[in-house]
Amino acid sequence: ESLKFRAAAVRPLEGAASRAHQIIRSARRRRATSTNRAPPAERSHTPVRRAGRGARRRDESVAASMRASLAMVLLTSFARGRRGRAGKADLEQIVKDAYHDHGRVKQGRVNVDGEVVEYLEAGPPGAARTAVFCHGAAFSMHTWQSVGVLDALAGAGVRAYALNLPGRGASSKKIGNADGKEGYLRAVLDALGAPRAVVVVAASMGGSYALPFVVSPGAGRAVAGYVTAAGMIGSKDVVATPVLGVYGSEDGRLASDRGLFGPKQFASSQLVVFDDAPHPCYLRDVAAAKQFSELVVAFVT
Repeated sequence: ESLKFRAAAVRPLEGAASRAHQIIRSARRRRATSTNRAPPAERSHTPVRRAGRGARRRDESVAASMRASLAMVLLTSFARGRRGRAGKADLEQIVKDAYHDHGRVKQGRVNVDGEVVEYLEAGPPGAARTAVFCHGAAFSMHTWQSVGVLDALAGAGVRAYALNLPGRGASSKKIGNADGKEGYLRAVLDALGAPRAVVVVAASMGGSYALPFVVSPGAGRAVAGYVTAAGMIGSKDVVATPVLGVYGSEDGRLASDRGLFGPKQFASSQLVVFDDAPHPCYLRDVAAAKQFSELVVAFVT
């Protein structure tokens, strides 16, 4: 993925260099044309010195203009290259700035087999429905709050937990159970005292923690649904729980994952694609964050 990012950043700079050379060649042609068309009188001995000084001034002016143009082209292209892959932190900042904290989301920590798991919680403790969120590799539990989905669920009477996965925030780097990722969600939900059945929401890397639980929640646990925002979905077994897939149209994984949304992989599934959206499609803009929150609320309730 990092190699793709570097390639995406280099291509605009290559284009910028090409445009800069075009600017220089164009300026040289203009100077050559101007010199060839000068009348003979301007090339006599005495005027030559005056014309030479003027030509030098013109050359210096053209050179300065070319340097300024080149700098602008390079800076603009570099900025476009940076935005092209979107600086994930910049994407999150857009929705974070628009988020209004209504005091519904609280922060806590729980001990899981000697390891700390940090989390956010929202919604009534005795709610009939519960959802648990696993963030992507570049983000944290706070991303889900910024998107507004925790507040939206709380407003709909749903209990929601957003976890800081191992190594993120105050959460321990180690997974506090012998089963590793396979048993992570089950152990955390037990420690939180969450009800038997939950809806699991996972983005990208978070799916590596979510899918094992979705496929095999273990004794005393059940999965009421799985929302995957380009999270892990491949399984050797058919997933019986309802699945909602949410992807961005610009996400490279869409092409490969699209075919998995069918009866061979999921007994019941739906795929929603956000137009002009990147891998974290819910961070495309404020409208996408709202649309994602509404989809999750409708799916959970």
